[in-house]
Amino acid sequence: MLSADAYSNWQLGTDDILSAAAAAIEEASRAWHDHWPRGLILRSSADSETLEDRGANVSLRLAADFSASQIEEKLKSIFTSFRDRGDVGRLAIVVQPLVGEGWMGHLSNERRVSKTVNQWHWELFSPDVNEGRLNSQRDKPPDISKPLDVSQKSLIRTFGAVGRWITQLGLGPAHIEWAHDGSTLWLLQIDFETDQPDGGVDPNAWLRAIDHQPTGKLLPESPFVQLNLDPEAAAGPWRKIENVKRFAQIHPEAYPQLVAITGDSVREALNNDRSVLEENLEAFAHGRVVCRTDCKAPNVSRENLPRTSTVSSKDAVIHLEKFLEKMQNEGVEHSDVCFLIHKFIPAKAGAWAKADPQSQIVRIDSLWGVPDGLQYLPHDTFEVDVNRKQVLSERLRYKPRFIQECADGSWQELKVRRAQGRARSLSTPDAIAISAISHEIAKQAGKPLLIMWFCGIPSGLGIGTNLPWFSMPPNPSSSFRENAISPRWPRKVLRNLEDVEAALCLGASKNVLVLEPSVSLFRDESFLLQVIQLAKRDGCPVELAGSTLAHAHYQLEKAGASVVPADGAVRQRARGRRSFSKLVRDEIPAQIAQGGEVVVQSHLPRSEMRQALTAKLMEEAQELLEATDPDDVKIELADLLEVVHALAHVTGVDWTEVEIAARDKRERRGGFADGAVLIETELPASDRNSQRAPPVVTLRDLGKIISEPDRGTVPYNALFANKRVEIVIGGRQIEIRLTKDGIILEAGDLISAPPTQLTLPFENFD
Repeated sequence: MLSADAYSNWQLGTDDILSAAAAAIEEASRAWHDHWPRGLILRSSADSETLEDRGANVSLRLAADFSASQIEEKLKSIFTSFRDRGDVGRLAIVVQPLVGEGWMGHLSNERRVSKTVNQWHWELFSPDVNEGRLNSQRDKPPDISKPLDVSQKSLIRTFGAVGRWITQLGLGPAHIEWAHDGSTLWLLQIDFETDQPDGGVDPNAWLRAIDHQPTGKLLPESPFVQLNLDPEAAAGPWRKIENVKRFAQIHPEAYPQLVAITGDSVREALNNDRSVLEENLEAFAHGRVVCRTDCKAPNVSRENLPRTSTVSSKDAVIHLEKFLEKMQNEGVEHSDVCFLIHKFIPAKAGAWAKADPQSQIVRIDSLWGVPDGLQYLPHDTFEVDVNRKQVLSERLRYKPRFIQECADGSWQELKVRRAQGRARSLSTPDAIAISAISHEIAKQAGKPLLIMWFCGIPSGLGIGTNLPWFSMPPNPSSSFRENAISPRWPRKVLRNLEDVEAALCLGASKNVLVLEPSVSLFRDESFLLQVIQLAKRDGCPVELAGSTLAHAHYQLEKAGASVVPADGAVRQRARGRRSFSKLVRDEIPAQIAQGGEVVVQSHLPRSEMRQALTAKLMEEAQELLEATDPDDVKIELADLLEVVHALAHVTGVDWTEVEIAARDKRERRGGFADGAVLIETELPASDRNSQRAPPVVTLRDLGKIISEPDRGTVPYNALFANKRVEIVIGGRQIEIRLTKDGIILEAGDLISAPPTQLTLPFENFD
């Protein structure tokens, strides 16, 4: 180990520190040469480094014929790289022998990649690129006194054994760096997640006292117009205002106060007295102004028009003025521009919902903070059945970041506390409520819609918990493509315009474009347009962690770019599917269909109905045995009777004749109500004492379980009496269980002892 003091001294300009350190490393490591002849690796280890910084600091390797001067050169390169990154802290160097030129990679069950400690994600990045997942729950931990020998065991199962060892340590999720030299698996480094500093925030506790302050009122003779949200009011040319009117009509609570002003009114106020604009905005929004824009000019796209973050009244007026100037330079009349203004709406989360009036399933993507975060950040996904008011599926992803308004009004990307990264961003009741209103909005519009929501609004504002805010039709050709992407294709991360421009200049063929823009670019149309240009020109798929319902995915797909979800393809699939394959009452399929489910049904041929109904008798009889409440017994008897009725029908026997035959037989031979048991019969003999059975026997006494080398016999009485019977066939113990779904057979271990057979407890009586 080269301590961090060496880095501190190097920063201070101590000239000989690196040459002295290199000489010491060269001398010490030569002593390893007989056992470790492949060379060295100088691994950087910063005292401020966390799991999130993994791979950020340089580690360098040296061939076996290394020299002190080469070591000094590598040390200087590592120190310089760390200093130039501008990281706070100091850097130590761990010196290790190389274990070969075989495979290298990572193994992790951190929260970011795993839902449980038993689920592990492995990566192989040298010499090839590959990855996969495994469950270590049933693996046995290795003998830690011995090397991890993989010559007799697959590498994946060795990973499972290592994972089991880590989980049994009980130190929390971990990240492991490993290498494989052809026969042995080497664990080079283990970092436990709980040991790492965590500077994240609780996204559910981010709302502040100021967020509970309601909207104010405009001053008299204001140039702004309070929106008339009456649905009967005449429709205007502004799409966003008409959207709001539709939402206000269906929203169960009061809708937030909004004001509007056209571009020509802004221009007039600016020419006369701009302070009037500022004073009205201050009275209305208390310094927390959000300006949205609409434009009816035919040559201007109405998608993703500029929207401010939370700004002061003064900055809001500056924004209005600058946007008008920009539009004027593009030949747009002031009267073709409208600004929709409101006080910042505080909410715990944002969401996009996709609803179709022809489908009862609504999909919702949600993330903490403002809805803009859904464009590029990991999120949760829910599918809700609006008819049954039930969440059919939910996918709670690991969400490391979200965007929220900060104390200075700026919208910033905040880090989530690691322990809460997989917490739900939307409650089940909220998901159900949002899906119901989204479906109703789409139904009233008569077409599929994408609807943006604010969720988890403070109750004191009086505008409801969840608020629909914007809608647009989805891409008509929206679909998830199968993308043939080689795992060897490198990922080119695009974080800013400079990254995109460099890729456009150098080319990006055979690269996956990973979009991780800064917050300032989330609504920057030029960033997306250049990404689209690059993707289409070089045939690059675009990897996107954001919602497939949000604007970024919408624009990429609309332009014909191939979009790949960052966590694998997401497809519509059967939800809540249950397989029955059983005979049911005639009206049940239609009743299920009326409840909104898709029903797949068929019919049995009449020639097999007798066998099917007899099997149904066994099923209903088992349910009768399990019934204890008198009403339940009555219902199960009714089911049995209905099956017998059906047997008469399919065999062509008149039910009245069945009742007559039953009455006749009962009169001649009695019924079954007394529980009479016939034990045995024989002809009388004068010289023998007669055997007498006890007055009462149990059901388990009736019949004998027989086990033979190649077969066994279990009487119905024994099976119904015990529900669980064990016999031995061919030296193997077989367990038989009777359930309403059928007879379950389970083979156990081979045994040598003979089975115990039931005997009748009869005695001789004089």
